[in-house]
Amino acid sequence: MVFVLFLGHNVHKIDKVNVYKMDFSRPEWCKVDMIGDRVFLLGGDSIGASNFGASCSASEHGLSSNCIYFLNNIAAEENYLHVFNLEKGTEEVQRPFRHKNGCALPPPRPPIWLLPTDD
Repeated sequence: MVFVLFLGHNVHKIDKVNVYKMDFSRPEWCKVDMIGDRVFLLGGDSIGASNFGASCSASEHGLSSNCIYFLNNIAAEENYLHVFNLEKGTEEVQRPFRHKNGCALPPPRPPIWLLPTDD
């Protein structure tokens, strides 16, 4: 479970990221500082009606390990990708939706899940 915490009411400034792992022997959520070769991909829409999270192997997909990738859709006009490195405690902000002429592209459409079906 991942929590992205903003600085006060400023949706443009992310204060910290907390990551928890379920300990099924107790059961309870335990805070962790490392996720190893894993990454979490977080997103949602600007009104909070849809949120999602996924985890995958970083090395299999060319991503930086031990990182949280977060598209800040709450600040819709921002449209930036935040990459949090849990080990280093650093944040990198990328602008993947920036058009070649410097203008921001419209926000991407909300995410959807595609699930395989058995016929």
